Amino acid sequence: SLYFRPQVKKTDLKQLIMKQKDLEEKLHSLQYAFQHKLTSLNL
Repeated sequence: SLYFRPQVKKTDLKQLIMKQKDLEEKLHSLQYAFQHKLTSLNL
């Protein structure tokens, strides 16, 4: 039964990578919005 565990871990890893990418996209959009806000405040 030990041989089946890596498959489960691979699936979990895929999900973690997808979540990571989603968080990165959200972070980038937040950074862009924040930068835009700062720029408009400076003007």
